[in-house]
Amino acid sequence: MEILRRGSKGRHVGSTCYNEMSSRSHSVFSMLIESKAVKNGIVNVKTRRFHFIDLAGSERTKQSNG
Repeated sequence: MEILRRGSKGRHVGSTCYNEMSSRSHSVFSMLIESKAVKNGIVNVKTRRFHFIDLAGSERTKQSNG
């Protein structure tokens, strides 16, 4: 969670008539989770990847007077 907080602090935001804190930058957080299990001397490894993507706000500034 701390890594997400640090990344979020670096994002650019601005205000529009519709949204006080509109995001002005895209953000991608990728996570790799790995689990290992040993059974009868055999190591079984499973991996999963998760990608959380936040695309920047798309308010049209001409329409929102922003």
